[in-house]
Amino acid sequence: MKKRKNKAGILLVLLFVCSFTATDVRAADEGITRAAWLQKLAQTFEMTVEEDNYPDDYFSDIGPDSQYYRDIMVAAEFGVADIEAGQKAEPEKKVTRESAVHTLNYCLRYKLEGDGGYTFSDIADCQSQYQDDAQIAVNRG
Repeated sequence: MKKRKNKAGILLVLLFVCSFTATDVRAADEGITRAAWLQKLAQTFEMTVEEDNYPDDYFSDIGPDSQYYRDIMVAAEFGVADIEAGQKAEPEKKVTRESAVHTLNYCLRYKLEGDGGYTFSDIADCQSQYQDDAQIAVNRG
């Protein structure tokens, strides 16, 4: 059973990566924005929330006129957006590898198994709240 679950997770990650267009790949060279990343997660995992059920709009730097507004609000409702209430969404800021791996692990429901020891060499460069997520990525190859 576990083997099938792992294969399904790997397949989902491959489908997610393959869903990026050529434009997305070029943008990734320059860094994908937080807004574009959250949009891609919301679309890939088919997250939906009725407009009248969005969470409180507590982001001062993004509004309903933004092309990413709906997806950021949906990601916030699902707990995917790693943004605390009252903080700025910073939609044009580049997504960090730590944030990307954290949000993807969250969507895939991957948890760190084992004793929590870290085996990657650049642990000092990894933000402390994302070290488990980075190790999950290493463990899954």
